Amino acid sequence: MRNRLTNEAFIALSLLVSLLWGVFFSVQAQPEHMASPEFKALFERADRYMIAEEWSSTLQETEEVMAQNSADNDVLIMGNLYQGLCYMRRAQEQSESVQRIETAENQSLDYQRAIKGFQSCIQLSPTEHEDYLTLISRAHYQIGRCYFGLRNYDKAIEVFDEVISKYSDRKEARLALSRIREILEKKNEYDKILTYSETLLKKYPKTELARAALYEAAVYYKRQGNFSAAIEKYQQIVNLFPDDDLAVVAKKNIDLLKERIQKDSEQQ
Repeated sequence: MRNRLTNEAFIALSLLVSLLWGVFFSVQAQPEHMASPEFKALFERADRYMIAEEWSSTLQETEEVMAQNSADNDVLIMGNLYQGLCYMRRAQEQSESVQRIETAENQSLDYQRAIKGFQSCIQLSPTEHEDYLTLISRAHYQIGRCYFGLRNYDKAIEVFDEVISKYSDRKEARLALSRIREILEKKNEYDKILTYSETLLKKYPKTELARAALYEAAVYYKRQGNFSAAIEKYQQIVNLFPDDDLAVVAKKNIDLLKERIQKDSEQQ
C-alpha cells in the first residue's frame, strides 16, 4: 500500500502543476502501481485551494497533511513542492502591486520560502528513479525563477546554468536557456547571449538544446537588425531539425525577414 500511496502523489500533483504553470509531468509515463485514491485524498483539499489561487489555505492544508504523515518521505517531497509553488505564485502576484516597503519585504520572504521548499523537495528525492528525476529538474528550474523574481540575476543565471548542465536533455534546460537570454537582455549584455548560445551549440550539437540555442541566436540577430545572420540561424534550424515544430516557425521568420530586407532595399 505504501508504494501505491507514494506514487499517486506524482499523478495528483502533475495534473495540478500542468494546469497552473505548464510544467508537464506525464501521467502516461507512470508505472501501473502509481495509482491510489487514498494518497490523492491527502491533497484533494489543497488542490482545490491551489486551483482557486487561495495560497494561504493551500499552505495550511499542505502543512497539516505533512504533519499527519511526517514518516512518509514522499508526502514530504510533494508537500514541499506544493509549498514552493504556492509561495512563488504568491510572491509573483505581490510583484504586480508592490507599492509599500512592507509589501516588498513580504514578497522577498515568500520567494525565499519558495526556494527553501524546492530545495527540500530536491534533497528528499532519490535520484535513481526517473519519476523523481523529473521532479528534481523542474524544482531546480523553479529555484532559478525565484531568484529571477528577486532580481538577483547573477544568482538566477548561475542556477539556470546548473539546470542546463545537469539536465541538458530535458525541457527545463531549454526553458533555462530562454530565461538566461531574458536576463542578459535586461542587463543590456546582448553580446553574451550570442556567446552563450554558440557555446551550447558546440557542447550539445544536434540536440534539442542546440535547436533552442540556434533559435536564441536567431532572435538575438533579429533584434540587433542583422537580418542576414538571423536568416542563417533560422535556416540551420530548418536543415538540422526539419521535422520539428520550430522548423515551421523558422521558415516563417525566414520569409518575413527576406521581405523586410527586400523592402529596405527598395527604400534606399
